[in-house]
Amino acid sequence: MECCNRLHQTKHHFHQPEVKKDGVWYLHTVPNRTLFNGSHVCSFMYTRDITVVDEKGCHHEVKLVCCTCQSISECFLWHGLWPATPMEPTLAFTVTLMEFALALMMESTCIYDRYHVKARLCYTEDEVYTLKAPVCPACPKENGKIFVSVDACFGLPRKKSSGASYRSPLSENMFFHSQETVDHFMAAYPSTKNDPNKDCSDFQAGSEILSKGRFDALDETAVSGICCKHGFPMKFLNLKGGERLGYAVYLLKDLVETKGEGVSIHFMYDICCLFESHLKKQKLGDLLADVQLACPQFHVYGHGATCQLLYSPRRLEGWGMVDGEVLERLWSYLGQFRKMTKEMSASHREDILSDGLFYTGKKQRSRIVLLLTKQRSRVIELKKSVEIEIQEIKLNSPVPITDEMIQEWKKNEAAILKKSKPDDVDLGSHAWVLQYFPLLQKYYLTRDQLASGSDGAQSLHLVELMGSLHDRLLKMEKQFNIQTRWAPSDPQYRSSLVTSEAVRAKQTLDLILVSGRRRWFLLSLKKKYADGQAQAKRLCKSITKESTNLRKQLKRFNSSVEILQQMDYSALSRLTWENVSDVNSDIYSINFPNEDDVPLCVKRSAVDAQTLIARCCEEVQYLDTEMSNTINTYFSQCLELESRLSTVASRQEFKDSNILLGIFSVIAKQLYDERVHLSVACNMFEKLPHTTIRSH
Repeated sequence: MECCNRLHQTKHHFHQPEVKKDGVWYLHTVPNRTLFNGSHVCSFMYTRDITVVDEKGCHHEVKLVCCTCQSISECFLWHGLWPATPMEPTLAFTVTLMEFALALMMESTCIYDRYHVKARLCYTEDEVYTLKAPVCPACPKENGKIFVSVDACFGLPRKKSSGASYRSPLSENMFFHSQETVDHFMAAYPSTKNDPNKDCSDFQAGSEILSKGRFDALDETAVSGICCKHGFPMKFLNLKGGERLGYAVYLLKDLVETKGEGVSIHFMYDICCLFESHLKKQKLGDLLADVQLACPQFHVYGHGATCQLLYSPRRLEGWGMVDGEVLERLWSYLGQFRKMTKEMSASHREDILSDGLFYTGKKQRSRIVLLLTKQRSRVIELKKSVEIEIQEIKLNSPVPITDEMIQEWKKNEAAILKKSKPDDVDLGSHAWVLQYFPLLQKYYLTRDQLASGSDGAQSLHLVELMGSLHDRLLKMEKQFNIQTRWAPSDPQYRSSLVTSEAVRAKQTLDLILVSGRRRWFLLSLKKKYADGQAQAKRLCKSITKESTNLRKQLKRFNSSVEILQQMDYSALSRLTWENVSDVNSDIYSINFPNEDDVPLCVKRSAVDAQTLIARCCEEVQYLDTEMSNTINTYFSQCLELESRLSTVASRQEFKDSNILLGIFSVIAKQLYDERVHLSVACNMFEKLPHTTIRSH
């Protein structure tokens, strides 16, 4: 027992020995356990009794040797203890317990505790070493491609009733942009209105109409931010109102201004189709010089076929296998803090969200090596399986299929899906009839409506409309030497009616064929997913919208055919839904003949397979580069930390300054961690087959 007491009085102070008595183990209390700093001896020492709570929750009664040369807090911290009160503390917690509590709060989003503010304040002596936001080691700092995603989370609001802040955020400018700067930018940013007839599903992002009058009780409605493809948080801001496009413009401008030399930005946004046109409309096209746009892979299924072709990362060259959904994963984590953050002041809310982002960045950095290794293995396995699939397609095809043929099919498919308007019909010198006749038709229709009797306001409008049409008709009649205006019973009027309806039917048929192919394209994508999956649900909305458009075009075509048949013109016949909904029907060979006799479904599968193989090859190249970047970043960080250690140790007051000794200890711990990361990265990446990692 004496040996046990002697050992735990000077070492292992927080062990809890047990003694066996009468067959039962009892907790043994070690008397006179003393915490003593052997590196500091002076004649002004004294002891004080304190209670220490360790990471297991156990309480230990110990004696702490202090001296008047140091503050009480310094004495506590030297032993790895955090005092419970700033003045005359009698209770302390081990730093291990504090770190464990922080991890629990970040993982389980338990209540925000005041000790965390104190933990933050202890780092203010040297923010460069301790409070620097984690940066992705895999993303290029210069001469490369960086893939980022932007999105907003409306699950993190803050009420106006939560009150005002009495101080600036402790984590100011770590992740969040200055709210004053953002508000000033948005106040000066021009107001815009979105096109209600956009060819996509009804996304709420960017809608200024939805931004007004909806969040009256909220001061900050959401958080918007950017993450890189590896899940590292980059920059964030608070929204006042809805997700206006101006917020995304602000984030993009900041990213372009701070990017490294030779770095091209691949920018992913839920509504990139609207975002690109918005930038051009606001004369911000210079932002797009070093930026490529795409839609996150999950969200792109809510867009139309044309947007999928133009903005799907699986269809675009140079995008690899990035999915762009990293922020959705981050929001699912940060969203757990909403119950506490909505009642906080602005500065406290920013602190807790910054803590969560900091924790996420540290967590991602600790597993980036494993993430890159697993991702490379998955991509290689996917590439092998798709290569087997495309070989089976070639073997089962009725005609030989080459890679050149698949590439040609891809170009033809793109040309069809991109088509936005029907082909022009060349009438030679009589093309003016297509401009004159619709005006004449509208003129007589307006005259009949006026003759049928209308109320005063409508009559006045019809009279004004007739006057406008009359003036335009007179101008054209003078230009094309029409002596007398055609009456509905005149032969010229009837022949022009046939010509106009025939052209209308021809152009409507072009739109039917394009819409039908788009619908079939979306249906082919939906077959890859089960009915209950979210991707399938999004595709169903796009398919429904395209089907509605196809039915409208079909109705319009049949209306023109009926008019032509009444005029004894029988070159065109009515179409049914079965005709237009089946891309294998005869009408689809009018504009897009199948010259190689390969079924369209086979072509579609071959194009998808070849495209996926190309993306896999790109992703493997990107991952090899990112592995090299990771090693180089760790190596550079080690050199930088070694330089900092030398700088701190070379200062004259180093041995006598507790602050410098503490900073030295912090940097030494960081250097140790970086060396471990570097060693693990080198060992893991060297084991991968067919990799060439370029490092220092």
